[in-house]
Amino acid sequence: MRCGPELVDELTFPTRPPWHRMGLRRVTAGEWLPAPAGAGPVLRAKQRLLEWVPERVVVVGGADPETLDRVAAVLEPHREPTATVGTTTLSRFAPNQRFVEAAAGLVDDVCVMERRDGAHALVAGAVWFPSRWDVRARMGRSAQAIHERVPDDGSRMSARAEQFMARIDPGDTWARTNWFVHDRPVRWAPRPPRRPRDLAGQDPPRLWLRSEHQTLHALDRDLMIFTIRTRLAPISAFAARPEAAAALAAHLRALPHDLVAEKVHPDHVGLLLDYLTRCSSSNSRDQRWSMGWKASFGP
Repeated sequence: MRCGPELVDELTFPTRPPWHRMGLRRVTAGEWLPAPAGAGPVLRAKQRLLEWVPERVVVVGGADPETLDRVAAVLEPHREPTATVGTTTLSRFAPNQRFVEAAAGLVDDVCVMERRDGAHALVAGAVWFPSRWDVRARMGRSAQAIHERVPDDGSRMSARAEQFMARIDPGDTWARTNWFVHDRPVRWAPRPPRRPRDLAGQDPPRLWLRSEHQTLHALDRDLMIFTIRTRLAPISAFAARPEAAAALAAHLRALPHDLVAEKVHPDHVGLLLDYLTRCSSSNSRDQRWSMGWKASFGP
């Protein structure tokens, strides 16, 4: 499920605040969790991770088995029929085997949010492909508390996330897309690398655009299914999309530095901007901003 320039087309790069625009759109039942082509490698990777580090992939906090069976019943029509989970592996998750098997048959990760004390909290997760976060550390936390780790841009995004979830009508599904840039083409990335890769002299730099298509599906007023579909494309995909390259460069120039660092490792921002500039044939302002970044954060 590695992608090319078409992945870039799904992203937007604003050049003015608020930076944490949720970008939500309503999706129909037929659009939710569509079966992708070439899902086999992703499903096999999920199976291996489930065998190797099951306690880091599936975590059940406050969700009871009956609730997770409800979630599984909704997910099962979308799972790949050829996906399998070994009986020995499944036995580790009794009495929540149905939920685990349903989630393992999707290319998407699955989190279950349930309203507790007036706020939606994470009560279960089947997360194979996290981007610098650990499902165990977030278990039991509210949506607002989970989002508080993201640098604030003055738009109160963490509070708005919970407010939006409280307004979703039962049966409705909403979607958004988030993105990051990593220096390794792997989906399992629960923590930052100890040392970012030295990309000097590479053209294009060996960076990877990581797109995360996220959905919120309300089973009722209190129970939500949150899914994440992770796809990767080499940063060279921007060579075929010069307008998108210019838009991302402008976005990075306009963002406050702490928000840029949330998306791209500081060691790689200058190289990324230099490459986007060449892709978009932008003016020297991009290069001057890149130099300013390096002066602030080092080479």
